Amino acid sequence: MRTIIFSLSLLLFYPFPSSGQEATLRELQAALANARGEERADVLNGLVEQLKFSQPAQAAEYAGQALELSEQLNYRPGIMAAAYHLAIAERDSRNTRRAVRYAEQGLAAARARKDKMGELKGYKILETIYQVAGRDKKMAEYRDEYDKLKKELELAQTSEQLANLEKEFESTSEALGLSEQEKAQLSREKEAVKGALRLTEAENLLKETQLAVAEKEAAELALAKAGLERETAMMEKDAALLQLELSEERAMRNRIYAVAAVLLLLLAAAWQRYRFVQQRKLAEIEKQRAERLEEIDQLKDQFLANTSHELRTPLNGIIGIAEWLYEKREEASPEILRDNLSVVISAGKRLNNLVNDIMDFSRLRNAELQLHPKPLHLRSLVDVILRINLPLTRGKSLQLANEVPAGLPPALADEGRLQQILQNLVSNAIKFSDKGAITVSARETGGALEVSIRDEGIGIPKEKQEFIFQAFQQGDGSTAREYEGTGLGLSITRHLIELHGGKIWLESEPGKGTVFYFTLPVSDAQPAATEEEVKVNARPLYASNGEEESRPGPAAPVPAGQRIRILVVDDEPINQHVLKNHLNPDYYAVTTAMNGEQALAALQSGEPFDLVLLDIMMPRMSGYEVCERIREQFLPSELPIIMVTAKNLVKDLVMGLDTGANDYLAKPFTRDEFLARVKTQLNLHQINRATGRFVPSAFLRSLGRENITEVRLGDQVERKVTVFFSDIRDYTAMSESMTPEQNFKFVNAYNRRMGPIIDRHGGFINQYLGDAIMAIFQHSPEGALRASIEIQQAIREYNRQREAKGRRPIRSGIGFHTGPLIMGIIGDDKRLDAATISDTVNTAARIESLNKFYGANILLSEDSLAAISEPEAFHFRMLGQVQMKGKKVPVGIYECFDGDSPEGFDKKRATLDAFAEARTSYFDKEFAKAYRAFEAILKENPEDATTQLFLNKTLECIASGVPDDWTGIERMTAK
Repeated sequence: MRTIIFSLSLLLFYPFPSSGQEATLRELQAALANARGEERADVLNGLVEQLKFSQPAQAAEYAGQALELSEQLNYRPGIMAAAYHLAIAERDSRNTRRAVRYAEQGLAAARARKDKMGELKGYKILETIYQVAGRDKKMAEYRDEYDKLKKELELAQTSEQLANLEKEFESTSEALGLSEQEKAQLSREKEAVKGALRLTEAENLLKETQLAVAEKEAAELALAKAGLERETAMMEKDAALLQLELSEERAMRNRIYAVAAVLLLLLAAAWQRYRFVQQRKLAEIEKQRAERLEEIDQLKDQFLANTSHELRTPLNGIIGIAEWLYEKREEASPEILRDNLSVVISAGKRLNNLVNDIMDFSRLRNAELQLHPKPLHLRSLVDVILRINLPLTRGKSLQLANEVPAGLPPALADEGRLQQILQNLVSNAIKFSDKGAITVSARETGGALEVSIRDEGIGIPKEKQEFIFQAFQQGDGSTAREYEGTGLGLSITRHLIELHGGKIWLESEPGKGTVFYFTLPVSDAQPAATEEEVKVNARPLYASNGEEESRPGPAAPVPAGQRIRILVVDDEPINQHVLKNHLNPDYYAVTTAMNGEQALAALQSGEPFDLVLLDIMMPRMSGYEVCERIREQFLPSELPIIMVTAKNLVKDLVMGLDTGANDYLAKPFTRDEFLARVKTQLNLHQINRATGRFVPSAFLRSLGRENITEVRLGDQVERKVTVFFSDIRDYTAMSESMTPEQNFKFVNAYNRRMGPIIDRHGGFINQYLGDAIMAIFQHSPEGALRASIEIQQAIREYNRQREAKGRRPIRSGIGFHTGPLIMGIIGDDKRLDAATISDTVNTAARIESLNKFYGANILLSEDSLAAISEPEAFHFRMLGQVQMKGKKVPVGIYECFDGDSPEGFDKKRATLDAFAEARTSYFDKEFAKAYRAFEAILKENPEDATTQLFLNKTLECIASGVPDDWTGIERMTAK
């Protein structure tokens, strides 16, 4: 509380610096930088006086510096001022010893320079130090010293005043020309004043004497008063003892009452605490019960969603293939019909198994399931199960092994339910394994058969092994789970095994596989047949190690390279089969992917796709995540996506559209609905692709728009980009020898070759300007440089083709510059245009035009070179600085000769250091030395037009001379 009051007092009364003080402080701080010696000590002490209230810590630091400097210089005024401040600071911090040391140091400096006022200040500081420390004797000692010196100073001041009066009297007498009588009169008055002063001093001494006598009498009275007080205290003590004796009986009674009251309070508190603990326990139980109910509710919702998906998937396959068979029944070959019917049969069996699982779970919960046990040969049943599940190993490096001994005693079990148990465990092992072996073995132990199913799959974490046999539980029940299922299989398996009187358990380690064990009773009787043959009702969907048979079809009316490319992403082969059937191979080229990783890899390789058909529930990466990843690279107008899934809730639809899908199609669906949605998206895609040829998608993406219909007049964004210009040399002369049609075809052929190169290196064409190209690279200028090099290489190849046809070769100059740029939409309400507005565009265009001047192929600005992350991967020559028309600051120009012919590149690289030395000599006005160096380079590389230019300019400087302020900067007079 005392600290808070003190802080509030500071806020209310703390002297904030005025504007004048702030000005003085700034002046002192400015003077400190140039002050030396005693002057610096005085400035530091001045800063101490300015800051001692507002910034005490900074003031103490300055005082310490002033004291150290003054001691080195033996500058006593500085020592005195700094030491006194430090003494006061240490006094306020209750550091008495250090405060006394600093005060005595300041006092010694004052005495040495005979500064009475400084000495007086030292006595006062020491007095306050000992007062704060509670040492009254020392405080009184320094107080006497202070009073004594103060009187001396007052007497000295009085004497000084008398002397001054004497001098004034004499000067006044002489100035006024007084008579002797008047002087005598003034003398008498002067003596009267002196007498008055002496009388005043005598009166002061008398008063002090009287005061001392009064103080002595007061001390005697105080002693007498103390005696009386002692006598009074003795009497009060006796009265208190008497009172104490009287009150002890009352205190005893009060203590008894208090103990009783405390005991009652403790009992009441204990009862309240007991009630509180019981209520808290009940609340905790209710909370746990609510959480468990909520968890069960979530598990139920998840189970229903997953079951719905699992049921819809084969159902969609059956409907889709049936529709296709109905329409294509006359056109399809017998092989294709059998293949599709096998898919229908397989999907129907899967649907039947799912329904059976749900029904069995219901019967088990209601104790309605009845077993019909009989002796069974386990080895033959295992063999049947392995043959049934063989198609599931397609595409995996898996081997199925039956290691059940032939001489094993028969098991007493229900044949159908034992097949169901083995089917669940074997199919699970296949589902969660990609390679290795799945082995079924058995042995007799303790009067029972112990069966084991071993795999080398992903394994089960320890924390999930506890509830893996519970209903609705899955290792991963999310949308992006890697493996499908309802979560009922293992629960039903456990119940069936327990109904047989056995038990089930597992051993597993993540990454090393899993072993499921279960026991069955041994039968005393033998089966009716030693080996029971079980036939499969339909052939497998795929052979275990064979490839899908090729299907003949009609000749495609559309060339393969021009078909619409569609990417189907679904982890179910049945669904892929249905979608491929619906999409006529004469017009569509379908690529399939089993998961998100394969889909993203397919999008990165080969020709671009026109449409993506995307499932939601897929392994490792859900369809939502795949859609978001695709949208990071492609706008909805660039690559439409249709979500094709069994999840048909409104929230699923909204989430799919939010992640970037163009449309959403819920299973099961009809062929007509599917094709209508596909054609709608493809038509929109063709429209967007057509508009993208006029306004690039990269331009729209920069404006934050997804398609051309969202663009508004005034949309604009500022970016730091690299502006690229390319221009055909001597095109005007070439065009004069060609007809307008030939001109058009020539420019079209040239741009068709150059545009894809720019796109491949991360740029986009902003404008085709006849024989010139303007492009923008939004990321590193390294993309512009690599595109420039590849364009020069493509032009050389193009020239070889032209020369073979007897046509003259062409050359192209390229220039680019990096800087800020405004990209936006300009125009009016009826006509819009995508525009780029910036000085960066003008600079890039002028740099490109310098190729003619320097005789180079690729030029770039110093700003572009500075933004290239790995410039050492290329070869550059500094050509100098150019003052462009209308510019105040010259631009550094560099040549990159990586795009030159191999012969020219080798010669320029061999003379690179010599060129740099020659250029340096030229700019240093050592023209004779530069001339010799340039001439030597031309002997090695006579085709080096840039060196020839510098040689000619060097000769011109030698012949005509240069002014003293010549810098070698080239000035462009043309825009």
